[in-house]
Amino acid sequence: MTAATFGVIGLGTMGRNLALNIESRGVPVAVWNLEPEWVDDFIRDHQATRSSARRPSRSLRRRSSGLAGF
Repeated sequence: MTAATFGVIGLGTMGRNLALNIESRGVPVAVWNLEPEWVDDFIRDHQATRSSARRPSRSLRRRSSGLAGF
């Protein structure tokens, strides 16, 4: 498994397209969203064509969990 070098927080319209755009240029991308189902759906929908999208590491999830209060 390759470590992601770019991360996207939020998989709304802009975040989803940004992640796909960056990944299409060969950069491994980690994605995170407040609703975990969105991450699962994103990875499932794009796994056939995009292989590097993945969940962030556990430590990133812990650090980013504070963003929900903003």
